[in-house]
Amino acid sequence: MDDDNFNSVSTKLLTLLNVSATKRDNKRRQNGDLEPPAKRLKLGGKRKARLSAEVTILDIPVTDGTLDHVNASTAPVVDIDEVPDDDAEATDTKDPFNEHFGTNTSMLSESVLKTLDSGKWTTRSRKIGSLGSFQESSIDTESSEDLSPPAKMEDKLVTIFKSRLNSLSDELKILCTDFTKLIGTYEDVFISNRDGSKQKAFREAVTVHALNHVLRTRRRVLKNNDRLAHFDDSKGAEPPSDVQDQGFTRPKVLFLLPLRNSALAWIQALISNSPTSQTENYTRFLAEYSLPDGVKDRLAETPENYPRDHVDTFRGNIDDSFRFGLKLTRKALKLFTEFYSSDIIVASPLGLKLLIEKDKSKSADFLSSIEILVMDQLDVMSMQNWEHVQFVFGHLNKLPNETRDSDFSRIKPWYLDGHAAKLRQTLMFSPYETPEIRALYNKSLTNVAGKLKTEQRFAGILSHIPKGIQQTFTKFSCSSPIHEPDARFEYFTTQVMPALLKSAVRSVNTMIFVPSYFDYVRLRNHFKETDTISYTTLSEDASNAEIARARHQFFSGNKAFVLMTERFHFYRRYRIRGFKNLILYGLPEHGNYYEELLTMPFHDTEGIDGGDVSVQAVFCQYDFLRLERVVGTQDARKMIRSQEDVFTFV
Repeated sequence: MDDDNFNSVSTKLLTLLNVSATKRDNKRRQNGDLEPPAKRLKLGGKRKARLSAEVTILDIPVTDGTLDHVNASTAPVVDIDEVPDDDAEATDTKDPFNEHFGTNTSMLSESVLKTLDSGKWTTRSRKIGSLGSFQESSIDTESSEDLSPPAKMEDKLVTIFKSRLNSLSDELKILCTDFTKLIGTYEDVFISNRDGSKQKAFREAVTVHALNHVLRTRRRVLKNNDRLAHFDDSKGAEPPSDVQDQGFTRPKVLFLLPLRNSALAWIQALISNSPTSQTENYTRFLAEYSLPDGVKDRLAETPENYPRDHVDTFRGNIDDSFRFGLKLTRKALKLFTEFYSSDIIVASPLGLKLLIEKDKSKSADFLSSIEILVMDQLDVMSMQNWEHVQFVFGHLNKLPNETRDSDFSRIKPWYLDGHAAKLRQTLMFSPYETPEIRALYNKSLTNVAGKLKTEQRFAGILSHIPKGIQQTFTKFSCSSPIHEPDARFEYFTTQVMPALLKSAVRSVNTMIFVPSYFDYVRLRNHFKETDTISYTTLSEDASNAEIARARHQFFSGNKAFVLMTERFHFYRRYRIRGFKNLILYGLPEHGNYYEELLTMPFHDTEGIDGGDVSVQAVFCQYDFLRLERVVGTQDARKMIRSQEDVFTFV
């Protein structure tokens, strides 16, 4: 940390400490969880075990509809706040939980911090069981090829987890087990080949990992509360000095999700793996995160009419603004708790941004002590507004603006030193990788334990394209990513469009596909200024009436060109009729969209064959990630490195 940053952190902490000193004796905690229990055990005393690891604690069936409640009178009572008998667990430095999030973790050595500040990571390939190959980035150049032992799991969670595994197929069971071990090392993990069929296994592993982290964190806090409550200063003894077990605020896990239907699926998995006997406010949760009564879901009724990924993404409640907290207590998992008394926060990027911007006095202090961040469906977030994701990351693990009744004698030293982000574990899921996601992974994930992302090689989808279609890929040169939008626009308006307008065949019945909305606006304005091009538009911000009118004008031949954005196709998935020529201003982020677009002319038009349809795609060297999903990794590398500018596939 440089001197300026150090002085800034020190000044802010001194201010917080001064304010905290005036409030320290006012109250302990508003939620009451840190209050000494009415009846205390003596230090070193024994507590009778209530459950064994072999007993089935809880088994909640999950269906596509609702999640059954467990009756508190019939379900076994599980005491998640039970105080352990000794300090063996807390001193086990081989356990990643203690090694990573311990009071005086050895992972934040001076040499490690210097390496992190310099951005020098050691990268290598690594194969991990059924999960496949990963690219691992680490600070320790002598790291072992073998997977490190995962963090210990609470016996009560192990029992439930085993019963949940039995509901999975053999393939998913192995995948779930391997992934549970991987994330138990507290490394960052980016699954960039997220498959809807495998997501259930990932979800089971992540939810039990998050619950285990919360339970162990809370148990340690309550144990130290018990020690402090029994401290007798009248005998001249020194108070316990190893009770630094907290962050600035209580929330430790953040689930960042794009839509309410995703939150519904994750919370159902969380409840199914929870050791508590009941869930409070679950009826309200179902009402707010399912479709309202009487509303029909056409995707659920006729899923065969839509691509599978579209059904998986948009079935159910697709509102993108939400946020709520969860709190684990002795007998219940409470939903819709106030953030500062919650253990877990579930929210969308937009929901958090609106909350933080609405009441700046509250700021984002509830994000100051997040230790596990889970981000699912990053592809959907990129289609919403990626700036919202960047906004949330800009407020994670920052020093709080207010003390929030924090007891600074209990806060871990690395929190006070401003190193929380260097220990936070981030778990990311996406079906593909984009430059924005890659930048987030490279720059914002600074976990000292290291980070891994899936290694992928694509075969491409050209073999799925109807036979006979001539596919032309034209490459333009660009000096840097910053100048890429300008270079693409100049190339398209000076090279591609003049050639189209000169052709009698390609100057009509032509769709121009534009991935970026900003490029779409720029190109649309250019067409307006030109005033000689007959065109209409299809974008995500158009009304149903505008869309119907544009589709009719293009299909009837009244408009020669139609401009369509990738977000329009992402949200609507309409089959556009009437085009025989497809011009891609840029390749789509979703590789399967290329195939979907090229099959459209053959759905509703009789007597058309592949020779009647043509495709031209524009790309540059910075489009490699998109290009490899279409033509395959091997051909994409050849095309990027080649001195040629035109490539043809039939």
